[in-house]
Amino acid sequence: MLERLRELRGNLGALELFKLSLRTTLDKLDPLRKKQKVKSSKPDLSLFAQKLKDDCLVSDRNLYPTSPKPSRFIPQWIQIEVAKRSKGQCEYHSPLNGKRCESRYRVQYDHIVPIARGGVGTLENIQHLCGLHNRTKGVQMEAAYFGAGLAVVQQERRS
Repeated sequence: MLERLRELRGNLGALELFKLSLRTTLDKLDPLRKKQKVKSSKPDLSLFAQKLKDDCLVSDRNLYPTSPKPSRFIPQWIQIEVAKRSKGQCEYHSPLNGKRCESRYRVQYDHIVPIARGGVGTLENIQHLCGLHNRTKGVQMEAAYFGAGLAVVQQERRS
């Protein structure tokens, strides 16, 4: 259990682990600390799809709906579904051998198509990545974007 807690929360000291366990236990058991539970049900996906269809534009480049006001917010039900799908593990697959990363340490929610490139917070566009693969993906996308632009600028200078 300690190992799983460290995967989720990072490397915590003994005092922080003790405080966290006390806080969690009191939140569950103490009637004075109990929060009113809000019924959180999974929304009707057909209504969600209709809203996207009504409010959003479709980008030809990536076929993901893009909102006029993109948001980085990922609804909790999508976070839960992504965690179920990934089983709490990084979803990166190596392009060389197809092996999946086995890291479970502090996995992060990542937009497959970034917000800056027209992506949205849909279930199909969110994945779990470990910190290393999330940063690597960002660097690779930046290099591809700016590298292509640099090649065009250099070509124009030669002309």
